[in-house]
Amino acid sequence: MCGSWQQTATGYRDYDVRDIEIIDRVKALSAAGMTLPTIRQFLPCELDNRGTFEPCFELSSTLRKQTAVVEQKVRKLEVSRAVLSDLLAEMEQ
Repeated sequence: MCGSWQQTATGYRDYDVRDIEIIDRVKALSAAGMTLPTIRQFLPCELDNRGTFEPCFELSSTLRKQTAVVEQKVRKLEVSRAVLSDLLAEMEQ
């Protein structure tokens, strides 16, 4: 999956461009709420560094499930926001 990296004379790792792109993809999927095991399923399916994936049933199913998880979190956050807003409004009266 990842290209090779080399260690510099000062001990830092020097990654190639493809490695950086993979790291950026992992960060983006992680920010969307995906776990590393789920992300690991997606990385081999990338097409031509375009950030798109080959269509396949397993990945579609995983995306649907992840979308449902995110939607549930959004609903919970909306409830939390409403509670906090109500408390703040009461305090400011």
